[in-house]
Amino acid sequence: GRADGDEVATPSPAGAVGLPAAAAGSPTPVGTAGEDLAQAAPAEEAAPAGAPLASVEAWEAAWPSLVAAVHRRDRVFAGVIRGSRPLEADAERLVVGAPLRFYLTQLRNPTKVAVLEEAVAAVAGAPRVVSAAMCAGGGATGAAAEAEPAGPSLTEQVLSTFDGSRVIATRLLDHAREPEAAG
Repeated sequence: GRADGDEVATPSPAGAVGLPAAAAGSPTPVGTAGEDLAQAAPAEEAAPAGAPLASVEAWEAAWPSLVAAVHRRDRVFAGVIRGSRPLEADAERLVVGAPLRFYLTQLRNPTKVAVLEEAVAAVAGAPRVVSAAMCAGGGATGAAAEAEPAGPSLTEQVLSTFDGSRVIATRLLDHAREPEAAG
């Protein structure tokens, strides 16, 4: 038994699931969902003709598209891009800001650079010279740090929650604040 208003899945032509009726009748090769998304994505991620990505502000607006383009090629590296941000941009180049030394290392890895350059070209509609530099704070990382409320530190909160706890030592390493070694 089904209740009134419940929809029943009916067989449809190959590839027609979720398509308008006009498109459902057209022959479509059957592929995996990942293949279908990968084929449809470049049209969606390319910048509109009237909005060239030639400024930091334009890249900030397009950053989610860049993260998605990188994600299709390298899911782990997409996390690095998500946590980074555009520092400088013009019609020919993009400088990606890395808030952590690990991110900077990844952004300078030749294999990852190729992935990033392909994604940047797809999103921008034309190739760009891509480089990386350290920055203070990043995408999600920087926003989370700014949103942190002033109040007791995490250590103080843990000590007050768990009676009898004691801290032997604490140490936070933030290599982003260290000057880069010359040479």
